[in-house]
Amino acid sequence: MFKKYTVISGWYGPNNFGDEAILEAIIQELQSETESNIEIVVLGVKPTKTSELFPDVISRYQFPNDFKQLVKSLITLDLFKTLYVLMRAKKLYVGGGGFLSDWQSRNIGWLGQILFSKLCGASCKLWGVGIGPFNNPIRTKFASLVFRSCIDFAYIRDQVSLDTLKNKLMFTGETRLDADPVAHMDCSKYKSSNGVKNQIMFVPAMYFRNKKFGKDTTKWDDLFNCYIKTLNYLDSLSIYVTVVFFQPDSEQELVVKFEEAVENLEYVAVKAHPDHRSALTAISESKGVFSFRLHGNIMAYASKVDFLPIIYHFKTEEFLKMVGLHDIPKIIVGDGVHIRQTKINWDTWKLEIDKFLVKIKL
Repeated sequence: MFKKYTVISGWYGPNNFGDEAILEAIIQELQSETESNIEIVVLGVKPTKTSELFPDVISRYQFPNDFKQLVKSLITLDLFKTLYVLMRAKKLYVGGGGFLSDWQSRNIGWLGQILFSKLCGASCKLWGVGIGPFNNPIRTKFASLVFRSCIDFAYIRDQVSLDTLKNKLMFTGETRLDADPVAHMDCSKYKSSNGVKNQIMFVPAMYFRNKKFGKDTTKWDDLFNCYIKTLNYLDSLSIYVTVVFFQPDSEQELVVKFEEAVENLEYVAVKAHPDHRSALTAISESKGVFSFRLHGNIMAYASKVDFLPIIYHFKTEEFLKMVGLHDIPKIIVGDGVHIRQTKINWDTWKLEIDKFLVKIKL
């Protein structure tokens, strides 16, 4: 069968600003390195949203990841559309949207599409992804088998992930260790014409509140308390702050919680952005970015804007190492799973915030 498609697979479509920025960065890189008329197909979880953001690509559903998704995809015929695309694929880029792991979800879907694509003759590559953790022995063995037999090249975004790929999944193929694709993204077209303002963008997220951490919400309460103390402190310094959510479609509960908490602050406002491009423009207008979200920090880096990372996962520390910024001010909120355990303490936060404000001259 004639091969025509370059396929990018990932968790695209739910309007997670980081994931959508990853997709844009990958498309930019592929188009700059190959002929500009390549026909790109994106496999994601909400193809209609992907089509809105990227009208020049063909959008299809990911492989089903469980039995319920499988039945639905058979009824709607979406599975057959995806299979057809993979049968016609010249290249498959598994571009993530975070980590390839078995920690939060089953991995049968994305491993299955790699295996199917390879059997149909496509070149298969991991592209700008993190790897791990893999905790389930059966899923780990399956991932190892698929990677070793099907992946032709692996672009990995941090050293810890590369070590996992080589030592736990036993991958011996060609690799490239480089920063996240968004770090290399050309953001110039999103630069604001309004110039830089004396404002901070603050990007929070809800954490320590899912089944992986049990019923105890103490750490989430401490984290939220430090969020609000940060905003009150910046307000007391007459620094303008916009609070931005990078997963607006799924963070409405958190949005309301922040709106209530800051309603009496003069210099702080919650600002809604429709997509990652709008957020990039707002970053370019900011003097600095405080971000819990990894890609809030990476998008600031790509936009050449200083940032203060709130680090809950080794992936952020590893990114800082990759771009030579491991010594910048930063706040660690370790959960003991993804990064060393730490106490969430306002005095520690304030110390790092003050260092950052001196750095950016605010």
